[in-house]
Amino acid sequence: QVCTSLRRQPTSRSLTAGYCNAGFSFFPYAPAIEATVPSIRCDHIGLNGWTAREMLHAGSLPLTLAGAVNADAPYDLAIVMAGTNDLVSPSIDAPICDVLADTVEKVTSDDIVENLWGLHEGAHKLGVATLAVGIPGSRAQKYLDGLAEKAQDVNRGLEAKCSNEPMASYFPCPVAFDDDTDLWEEDGLHMTAAGYEALGRALAPVVAEILRTRKAEAAAERPAR
Repeated sequence: QVCTSLRRQPTSRSLTAGYCNAGFSFFPYAPAIEATVPSIRCDHIGLNGWTAREMLHAGSLPLTLAGAVNADAPYDLAIVMAGTNDLVSPSIDAPICDVLADTVEKVTSDDIVENLWGLHEGAHKLGVATLAVGIPGSRAQKYLDGLAEKAQDVNRGLEAKCSNEPMASYFPCPVAFDDDTDLWEEDGLHMTAAGYEALGRALAPVVAEILRTRKAEAAAERPAR
């Protein structure tokens, strides 16, 4: 551990795990944050295929953060990048196109925002600040009616939640989806190793600034000796 006061924990789905090459390789973005700002210690939890609702009900983030507190090595910040899997939750029992289109209508953006915010609240209760990274674009959002708008609604709702909570910050995904770059896999959903590297390096200064601000605020609140 390099510096406990600048420790952070990214948690989410396969994008945090760094899923690429059809699952044969993993390149999480956490090491890129460490490489960009060496004073920050970065751990990561990537739950491939999980929705925010599933993560919320499993309590995976609070359990991890509470374990760190009990080990006297608490986290100061948790990055939560999730929500893509919540946009559509297809059933294997029906034609994929019909199910996806139906799910876009059934699972509302408000539902997704509340599930995502539940992850943040679980961290806040343990005294851990959070950074919400917006749902990135994808090929599906380009071609499935209503999906891009739904993702934007979720991001706007999440940003609004963060703006009213001192322990939370919001940052849009800094790696825009583009089929013509080497930053995205052929599946149109996951990033390549280069994409995850770019994601980590773009998030690093944001994370560093949040931690510097919180450290200064904590120092200002300490009673003078």
